This record gives sequence, structure tokens and C-alpha cells, in this order.
Amino acid sequence: MSNPRSSRRSGASGEPGRSVQPRKAWRAGISTLSGLLGSEHAGWVIAIFVGSLLVRAVWAGFAAVDPNDGRFDDSVFYHNVAVFLSDGAGYTHPFTLLPTAQWPPGYPFFLAGIYFVFGPTVAGARLVNVVLGAATVALVYILALRLFDKRTAVVAAILMAVFPGQIFFVSLLWSEVVFTFAFVLGLLLIVMVLQGGDRQRPWWLLGSGLIFGAAALIRGQGLVLPLIALIAWGVLGQRWARALRWTGVTAALMAVVILPWAIRNYVVLDSPVLITTSFGSNFYWGHNGEGSKAVEDLALEYGPLTRPGGEAAIGNAGLQKGLRFLVTHPLDEIRLTGEKIRDLYRDDYVGLDLIEGYGTKRIMDEDLRLSLRHLANGFYFLVLGAAVLTVVYWRREDRAALFFLVLVVGLYTLGSVAFFATPRFHFPAMPVFCLLAARAAFLPRRALIVLVPVVLGAILIPELA
Repeated sequence: MSNPRSSRRSGASGEPGRSVQPRKAWRAGISTLSGLLGSEHAGWVIAIFVGSLLVRAVWAGFAAVDPNDGRFDDSVFYHNVAVFLSDGAGYTHPFTLLPTAQWPPGYPFFLAGIYFVFGPTVAGARLVNVVLGAATVALVYILALRLFDKRTAVVAAILMAVFPGQIFFVSLLWSEVVFTFAFVLGLLLIVMVLQGGDRQRPWWLLGSGLIFGAAALIRGQGLVLPLIALIAWGVLGQRWARALRWTGVTAALMAVVILPWAIRNYVVLDSPVLITTSFGSNFYWGHNGEGSKAVEDLALEYGPLTRPGGEAAIGNAGLQKGLRFLVTHPLDEIRLTGEKIRDLYRDDYVGLDLIEGYGTKRIMDEDLRLSLRHLANGFYFLVLGAAVLTVVYWRREDRAALFFLVLVVGLYTLGSVAFFATPRFHFPAMPVFCLLAARAAFLPRRALIVLVPVVLGAILIPELA
């Protein structure tokens, strides 16, 4: 992803030393997915996909988790709502047995499709997680190829393939793995809109809008994708009028995907709920002085959930109270924003905690658990450190690509801390950090010297945590 005004010594195929014109290098690119997986790269993509598949399959077999084993978390909702849907019982809350929109519908409907075909088997859902996790690694390779070159693509994909925090989640029936696949695919489509020719661009725009809409229905953070697209298209060599037009097309397609669900919510819940009734309460969680306790009090005041209309009432009240706090407590908002960013990137072993139900469902001994925690954090901080190193020692020919990746991280972070923050929320951003970290391997020698303290820090930080 070279800047139109810069020069580089790498072809679109990733062959070092091949001279191309700057504008042609930016706009070149392959116009079809078969072109993306040409003979030069097919072997690498297949090998990386299969390796990622095996690693994730082994973990999923070892850390098999059943949402109905007595735990109480989001996976219980996702699984049981999906069972209701596959049985034709509608989108019904598994605890209140009322129509609901308390969680975004994308992942339960995705699971329901699996259950409809294979039956309500948790093993089948884990298998799909394994496949999509490996497919995300392949997407990282292709995205890195579009932004940089083949050698960076190989390193980035290997980092994602063995990323402990990413592997842990394939055992869980949470939305992280599916959303991350959709998120990375959305980023690739944003790039392809720029790199594709005029004949192919309408298809890339069509895919972008549909994927953006699907991602938003899986996780609210998917709503940042059109904003990422607008800024990337407007800054990286296009006229803003054209970027706005393209974004308008994708927004209209997103509406086509989301609108049926919003209409359903208005009819069934008698309230204008775009995606989820939790929007307001989650917003209030991040914009008050008491954290989750304030949300619990909110539910007591405007609930209970067992009352028809309780969900919407809690969400509406939360949004109003959160906005009031944001306006009337500006200094507290600054402090809370800093704390939320800290909490968002604090550590990377939350998948282990969720697998074991935060200590209620032990599936491994203490030594193994601690070792995996340190491994996860060490690898995570190493990737973060290398990513920062790439940005600090940026190279002129990487300017456009780095702008895009930093833009993604920045907007995704802001979109997450607009509510409350937990380390789980940074999961979809890790492929982007892997892309940045991979580029650090090819920095000048003087910059690579800095990797020594980064490696030491990655080793020591988990030990001190």
C-alpha cells in the first residue's frame, strides 16, 4: 500500500527489486480473489492455513468448553438463543423466555445456522471457530501482501498463526473469532476498493457494505469500519468527493443488512433499537463514577428484565444517564478514558479465564495455567513492542500502509473505549498489530537493536504482572 507520491522497490506480487511506477504500484493489485491466490502465493497460504488449523484444532480438543456446564457468561446466551432459533422458537432470551435484543444478533444467528445443519452440537461450533481462526490468518497474509510485500506477509501470518491469545478463543462460543474474521475481511475489502480497477471496484464496494453490516450485527465495533473506509479512501490518493460517494454506497448496503433487524426490534420490543438494547447500559458502564455497580443499580431501577419492555427501558435510561455524565464531568471523562485504554490493552490471557469460568471450571493444573498466561502475555507484549517500533522508525515507502494500520488501531480503540473496556475487546485488533510487528523484522539494523529491550520487556512484564 504505497503512497501515490512515494516510490518503492517492490512489486505488487511481493518480489523484491522490481521497479514500478508509484501510482501504478498503488492502484495495481489483483482484481479477483483467484488473482490474490496466484501460484506464487498459493503454497504459502495453504501451508499457513493448514498449520493454523492444526494448532487451533489441538487446542480446541484439549480445552473443550460447554456453555451449559454451569457457567454464567455470554456464551450461555449465544448458545441457547441459537438452539431456540434452530428449533424455530425465535430470538428468545434463554432466562426470561421473552423476545430479546440484549445481545447483538449476528453470532447467535451464525450459530443457529450451524445447529440447523449439524444439530445443536457445541463440537460443531468449535470446529467452525477453528476453521475461521485459520482463515483469518490467511486473510492476514493477503492483507499484508496488499500493504507491503511477500516476506512481511509471511512473518505477519506466522505471528497470527501462533498467537496464544488468539488460539485460546477457538474453544469458546463467544463472538470474537467470527467477528475478527469479518473485521479483517472488511479491512482487506477497503484496500481492494482502492487497488482494484474501475470494472472490479463496484464488486469490492458491494462486498464491503455487506461485510460491514454483518460485522456490526456481530459486534458493535463493526460500526467503525465505514469511518475507517472514509478516511482511508479520502487520504490515500482519492478525492474526498469520491470517498464520500463510496462510503455512501457502503452505508446504504449496511442499512440493507441491518434494517430488517431494527424493524423486528421496533415491532417486537415496541422500541427503536438499532442492534442491541445493551447499547445504552454499556455506554453508561463506561461513563459513570462507579463502573458496573451503576449498571446493576440501573437494572434494579428500570427493570427487571423479566418485565416486557424492561430491556429497552434499561438501555434508554443508561444512554441518557451516560450522556449526562459525559457532559457534566469532563475531567472524570478524561481520567476514565485513560483508564479504559489501559484496561483494553492490559494483558492477553482473558481467553484462559473464560475457558475456566474465572476459576469455577478448572481444566488444567496450576503450573500449566501460569505457564500459558506468561506465554500469552510475553508474546502479546512482544508484538505490541515490535508494532510500536515499526511506527517510530517508519520508512518513507511504508507511509500509506502505516497510516492505514495506525488509523485502524486508533479508531478501533476509540470505538471500544466509548463504552467500557476489558482486555477481551482488543482481540479483533491483534491482526493489525501483527502486520505492524512483522514489518519491524525488516527495519534498518540500528532500529533492530531496539528490539533487544522489547524482547526483554516481553519476557519480564508478564513475570512482574
